Order: sequence, then C-alpha cells, then structure tokens
Amino acid sequence: MKTIRYLVLCILIVSVTLGGCAYLQSLGRRRNQAEIEEAEEEEQPVPPDESEIKMASQAREIEELRGKLQELNIQLSQLMETRDSCYKEIKRLEGEKKSSQALFDERLRRLEEEKIKTDESLAAARKREEALGGELEQAHSRLGQLIEAREKETQELTRLKTEFTEELKEQIATGKVLINEEKRGLVIALVGVVPLGSEGVIVRPEDKPILNKIARILKKYADKEILIEGHTDDAPISSSRFSSNWELSTARATTILRYLEEKEGISAKRLSAAGYGEYRPVATNATREGREKNRRVEIVILSTEKAY
Repeated sequence: MKTIRYLVLCILIVSVTLGGCAYLQSLGRRRNQAEIEEAEEEEQPVPPDESEIKMASQAREIEELRGKLQELNIQLSQLMETRDSCYKEIKRLEGEKKSSQALFDERLRRLEEEKIKTDESLAAARKREEALGGELEQAHSRLGQLIEAREKETQELTRLKTEFTEELKEQIATGKVLINEEKRGLVIALVGVVPLGSEGVIVRPEDKPILNKIARILKKYADKEILIEGHTDDAPISSSRFSSNWELSTARATTILRYLEEKEGISAKRLSAAGYGEYRPVATNATREGREKNRRVEIVILSTEKAY
C-alpha cells in the first residue's frame, strides 16, 4: 500500500512538475511575446507633428547649407590665393613691361638715330653716285678722245716712219740711218754724224743732205716736239774741249739742234737736247763696228704723251 501511495505521490509530483513547467513555459512564452510586442511598440515611431517635421527639414537644410558654406569657404580661400598670385604676376609683368618698355624705347631711339644717319648716308651716296655718274660719263668721253688721239698718233707715226724710210732708204741700206718706232715716239738714229775733230764737233757736208731730208718731213708735222739725244762709245775722251763723254754727247746733240733751227728753219720751241755719254749703247763697244753704232745722234719725234 505504501508502494502504491508512493507511486501515486510520485506521479502527482511528476504531473505537478510537468504542469508547472508547462505553465512556466507558457508564461515565459507570453512574457516573451509581450516583450516582443512591447519592443515592437517601442520601435514603431510615434507619428511626429508638423512642427517637428519642419524643424527636422530646417535642420537638414542647415546642415546642407553648412556643408555648402564650408565648400564655399574652401573655394573662397582658393580664389583669394589665386587672386594674390594674379596680383603678384600682374606686378611682375608690370615690372617686366616697364623694363621692356625702357629697352624698347632705347632701342627705338637708336633705330631712329640709325635711320637718320642711314638716310643721310644714302642721300650722300646718291649725290656721290650722281657725281660719279657724271665723272664716269666724262671718263668715257675722255677715253674715247684718248683712243681717238692714240689712233691718230699711231697713224701719224706710221706715216712718218713710212716717209722717213722712203726718203732715207739709201742711208738705211748702208747702215748710216736706223729707224725704230718706240713707246716714246719715232727714233731716227744717225750713225757717225758730227764726229769729234780738232775744231770740235761739226756737221759734215756729206751729212747735210740727210738732215735736209729729215727737216723737210718734220716741217709737215709742226705740232710734233723733237728731242735730240747725243751718245758716245765708252772710249775715254782725249780732247781738250771736253772733259768727259757727257760733254761730248751733249755737244753732238746741240750741234744738230742748232743746225735744224738755224739752217733748216725748225722752230726752237719744238726742239730740246740731251746727252747720255756712253751709258745707253745700242751695240757692243768691243768691236769697231759696235763703237761706230754707239757714236750716234738720235732724233726722236715724240709721241704726244700729254694727250694720254
């Protein structure tokens, strides 16, 4: 009986325990549910009123405006830095402009001065060009005249040579007369004339016909000047009349000069004389023939050098 009672008691205890546990579980579930519902009720926002909405909107706008203001402040700071940099650059450029302007003004001044000088030089050069043009024209004219005069002179000398050659052909053939055309004019060399004698130098009778023929031709060319040159060989002079071959050669030249003037009527204004002694030989003095050729008188019909 006691066992049965004990079992019943245990069953009751178990039942009560199980029931209590179930109740506790149910109660816990209800409590949890209530907490959940309460939490959900707490989580659900309370519908704000209109003023709160406006305030929230204004707060957001204020925040946005603060952000924009901050951005604007940053931009403003950057712009001020840029402005300051621009001011500095402007001042630098203004300084460079002033310096460049000064250099430009100085360069411009120099260029203007150079231009003035160049214009003056150009004007002077043009005047000089005109003057040179006139001088060149005169020079061309003068050159033409000189060429014409030279051609005329050459023709006259050629004609003179032809006439003398024809007139003195016998003396040329015997070597008593030599005719050469040189730069200074036409040279007629008389070999062995006016020899030195006891009475000095004289024109021998046999030489007068030669001088007569020469004078006859010279009179036809009255504008020609005549130089008479005396020459000797290198033999020392032994005459008491002459101290050297200089005097002897000069005496030979002046003797012919006086004969042409006094006997043949050649104007003294056309005549001149010179003595060269033995210093202009035309042949060797080592032979008799050479010495005879060197003892000579040359009648030079001078070219009109002043015309050139």
